Amino acid sequence: MNKLKTIFSARKIAIFLMVAVSALILVACGPTNKVPYGSLGDNAYVTIGGNTVTEKQLYDQLRTSSINRLNTYIDEVVFADVVIDKANLSVFEVKAFEQEINTALFSSAAITPEQLNDLPDSMLAQRILSFVDSFIITNPGVDKDDLINFLDDVIADVIARGQAVDFDKDAPFVFGYVNKAAYPAYQGIIDALLDQYKLPVQKKVYANGLLGDTVGAETGDINDEDSTAYISEAHAVTYYKNNIAGRYDTSVVIVKFESVLEYETALRKHSIKSNSRGEWYRIPNIADQDLIDILQGGSSHPEWSTDGYHQKALDILVNDLKQDPNNLKTVDYRNTDFATYYSKYVINSTTDAALLLDDAQGNNQVLQVFLEIYDELHDTTYAADLASSAISMNDLIAEFTMEYTDPRFASAADLRNTVYNMDSNVLYDGGNGRDADDVPYAKPYSRQVQSIAGGQYLLFLLDDNRDDDKDILDETDAENVKFLENEPAQAYKNEAYAKLIEQRLTTTYVTSKVTERYKDVKINIYDPIIRELYANQNEYKGSKGYKDNNTLLDVNGTVLTVNDFFAYVEETLGLSTALDIIFIEKLRDAYGAEITADDMKDFRKQFETQYVNPFLANQYQSAGFPATMGIEKFLLLGFGAWAQDGRSATEDALDKIYVQQELRKLFQEDLTVHFDHDTVDNNIYTKLATLANTLQANDVAIDASHLLFQIDLDRDGQPDNPNELDQATRDELEVLIQQLIIQVNKRAKLAPSITQGLQNVVQSYNNSTRYTLTTVAYPGTDATQEEIDEYINSFNREDVWVPFRKAGIKLVYQDLGTISNETNFPGSQNGLDADFYEYAINMAQYIKDQVNAPDNGVAPTQEEKVNRANALLPMYAPTNIDSASKIESDGNAAVRTAFGWHLVIAKSFVHQQSALLEAVAESEKLDYTSKLDNPYVSGTKVVGYNNDGNEITWEQLYIYIEEAKDEKGITTLPTALQTTISKYFGPIFSNTKYTSTFAQLEIAFQYIFEGDIVLANADLNARLQVLRDANFNQFFSYAYFDGIDGTGSTIYDRAYNASFAASYGDFFNVLQGA
Repeated sequence: MNKLKTIFSARKIAIFLMVAVSALILVACGPTNKVPYGSLGDNAYVTIGGNTVTEKQLYDQLRTSSINRLNTYIDEVVFADVVIDKANLSVFEVKAFEQEINTALFSSAAITPEQLNDLPDSMLAQRILSFVDSFIITNPGVDKDDLINFLDDVIADVIARGQAVDFDKDAPFVFGYVNKAAYPAYQGIIDALLDQYKLPVQKKVYANGLLGDTVGAETGDINDEDSTAYISEAHAVTYYKNNIAGRYDTSVVIVKFESVLEYETALRKHSIKSNSRGEWYRIPNIADQDLIDILQGGSSHPEWSTDGYHQKALDILVNDLKQDPNNLKTVDYRNTDFATYYSKYVINSTTDAALLLDDAQGNNQVLQVFLEIYDELHDTTYAADLASSAISMNDLIAEFTMEYTDPRFASAADLRNTVYNMDSNVLYDGGNGRDADDVPYAKPYSRQVQSIAGGQYLLFLLDDNRDDDKDILDETDAENVKFLENEPAQAYKNEAYAKLIEQRLTTTYVTSKVTERYKDVKINIYDPIIRELYANQNEYKGSKGYKDNNTLLDVNGTVLTVNDFFAYVEETLGLSTALDIIFIEKLRDAYGAEITADDMKDFRKQFETQYVNPFLANQYQSAGFPATMGIEKFLLLGFGAWAQDGRSATEDALDKIYVQQELRKLFQEDLTVHFDHDTVDNNIYTKLATLANTLQANDVAIDASHLLFQIDLDRDGQPDNPNELDQATRDELEVLIQQLIIQVNKRAKLAPSITQGLQNVVQSYNNSTRYTLTTVAYPGTDATQEEIDEYINSFNREDVWVPFRKAGIKLVYQDLGTISNETNFPGSQNGLDADFYEYAINMAQYIKDQVNAPDNGVAPTQEEKVNRANALLPMYAPTNIDSASKIESDGNAAVRTAFGWHLVIAKSFVHQQSALLEAVAESEKLDYTSKLDNPYVSGTKVVGYNNDGNEITWEQLYIYIEEAKDEKGITTLPTALQTTISKYFGPIFSNTKYTSTFAQLEIAFQYIFEGDIVLANADLNARLQVLRDANFNQFFSYAYFDGIDGTGSTIYDRAYNASFAASYGDFFNVLQGA
């Protein structure tokens, strides 16, 4: 949208290189050089008031500011033979067009449907509207509403397809921007998009043709060993090894423990333990009464083992646990005595051989116990089903099969690496378990509980598809690895070739091929100005002369006339350029006299010191401006300065670099002329104060934290989006969330504060397990006191979390910092989920209303406000706060977002700052009276005191602005008041608002048209209104639109930001108001 910035820019020209690339340039043309002007002369292009821009004037400006457009025209001629058949686009062409459109829309050529789905609706709407504004400015004939509706439909369809259950994210995806069959009502829109992006696609198509599409063919750079794009079989082998091999599906039971206590409990419950070789044993289980009976009976018991493991267990019970040998008792696996026993029992492969768990395929006891643990943690029945043959081993393998890209692996690369590095040879040896050298294969399961990326796991590899990698490569010659000739190997080779060809078509490659083509292109430019500028950017070997008054240039014999070039660039750049010419002329009339001879002398000195002298000393040679080019060419290329209208090139350079920028600066600082009305009651300062006070009135903020209930149903370590769950599943979870809130509140209330209580809850929850740790069952209502006491003493209060842990619910407590009405402003770097923000800001607004409520019509004092806030805080997720998405439980509201459910805690309230500055005594008034004259009341000074209220007065603002210009700074206003003004006026008068390019453009419009911004020429007026409308939209960041309130169903309502609109929606209405 640079064209919007042409009319008004107060930026100083800091370095000529920047000017040479992007600024408005006028070039030198000696009086002896002939310039073709075609039929362009003194005919008026546009007249506003008493100012007229002729066609010739405009063309002189355009011919020096439109080199990029000229390059585009030449490109179009050069690549005209690359035919794009709109009615029959190839797959490559469709992809190329969509990449160009997505880059313009979303700043990413490779954006995916999943990524689009993750963008907030408001952002999607804003991106579409911004794209359309830019597109309409450069394509005036396109219907804006149709383009908006078309893009809105396409993006909605893309997201819907991406959300489908059968969506394959790895398959090629077509967005549909150029699919006329799918969008028959938008044929013209699609044609316009095709025309807009035709040239870059032509270049890609051209380069792709040179690249080649078949490795081994006689043509194409991919078959040229001297080309950087060359592809050999060795390249394909490398690609295969790095990107295809080893990415097969695998079937693995993953038991992930939530804590150390949880895995210790699991191992003890099943009484399993591994030795240093990773062999699993089921040690004697002292929680089992049958074992206790054996140990009590000793060697006389018929089941007593002579191997020694029963004696070992008995010794630990008696010697370490101090049990009575004549009255042995069971020890619950959750008891600390069991932990001692488990620790003391040292496995001996000889004496404990009978306890070794079998891992044979027909009776895999290791798998069975791993499955039992999995079932206990997830409330499944795989172990029992497999044991009873309700499911087969093949069924089990299918249940636990995962792709290489499975989310559980994608978010835990270390886990994936561990699984894929497990030895699966034993799975394919027919049961022997040994390799050709009679060495046992490694076991396909965890040797112990494994620590992987901070988590604890038991893994059992059931099967994998590593056979997919067999018989693919011939590695007989390690220096010359090739693909085998079988069908799977050749398929992989072709897949690798296709990917490599795609990778070779880089931006650098395309650019290089385009550059090479220009070596055979003959270009003759007959305008000395345009020729010099073109040659500065491109290699030029054409004519250095003048042909005739009509011909501007020819490209390989194709002629471009001056009139045609003028029409080519005028449509998009003409109006804005002409308005800028008029603007500068009006500024010369109004402010030219303020630039004195001394100023010009100073400008010349700066110019010589900063630019001319360094150039003559050859200090700019490395930047492409050697002193040998001569001063006139330097001024031409560096500053766009040329001898014209009786001025020398140096004078023209001074005008452009210093005078014009000074004129803009003088205008920008002359606030009183920017808008109508300049009286004591209605002036620019009262308007700016109104805008600042609007920010003050809307200012609301709390310091907050939240308790977040996340869900991880797929156990991939990443929170799932509750909004994407089916309704039944979400309803079930919300019942659990409501129950969990009750338990959270019970525990949190035990702490001195709710924040400390919630932190304690999270710590307790995260340290808990999915096992019930209470060792004694509830004895019932008729229990004895002794039984009740025993139950109480053995009760583990963390058991309350078990059903919630099993459901995959996680708790997170986070400090959120300050949440204000500006948190979700467009462009905010700290924006929050829309649903969460709605609830939090409504809570903040509720507190504000309570704190500021008048008492019998009298506003509270600041002390009373503080006391009221302290009485309300901390406020813990109240149910009386409105929200579009919340559930209620136990007197609290949990708001649902894409991240889970949140209980929000307002910890403190950020009070609005006040501009009240009381001065009663005359001495006080004198202290706060400025030396500045009141510009509206003769004979008086402006005052900084304010006895009437909290709002900023126009006089305070006037002092703040004008005294800041003095070297002593602001002396009349105390620091606290300056802070208030800075907070509320600072954003208004910032480079994103009043001094922004967009606001200054509207101010320039007002100045040029003197309030009535309309052109008599219908075509130009239509373009003017499009330009102005786009400028407003950009100023408001596509978050506010006149007549839109966010409650409708239009794309504008989706883009609308209520908080932003409340703060800035009246910006121009206030400035322009009577």
